[in-house]
Amino acid sequence: MNALTGANKLVTKNVGGGDEVWYNSADGRFFVTGLNTATPPVQQLGVIDAEHGTWLQNVSDASGKFASGKNTSAFPENNHIFTIAQIPAANANFAPPPLMPTHGDPTKDVSVCTLFGFRGTGCIAVYTHSGEEEAERDDK
Repeated sequence: MNALTGANKLVTKNVGGGDEVWYNSADGRFFVTGLNTATPPVQQLGVIDAEHGTWLQNVSDASGKFASGKNTSAFPENNHIFTIAQIPAANANFAPPPLMPTHGDPTKDVSVCTLFGFRGTGCIAVYTHSGEEEAERDDK
């Protein structure tokens, strides 16, 4: 929405509605987490071009099936995008004190966290622009 005129710039069905939208002034993009409208209940991270009001892409399975990716934010200095990758209690392998340990099954955790060895705990998922890491290595 244009804050000056109130006119809608983009109404999209490409990304499900999220509880928070983050604007990154460094790359001119909005980021939102929500359900994948094509294959619910899988979560996704939606990327929207703020200047042109166009949907750019979805990063599917930002948090895993039945999980909730929330509270997206971006760090403008390096354009890294962060989102909380929560898991259902049924996949948790512990509960914080003073609660008793849960009887969840962390082997069923399919969140993005498992790609980095965090099974049954959740994590903060960090995303970058495509090709960005290679460019950073070349600069060194």
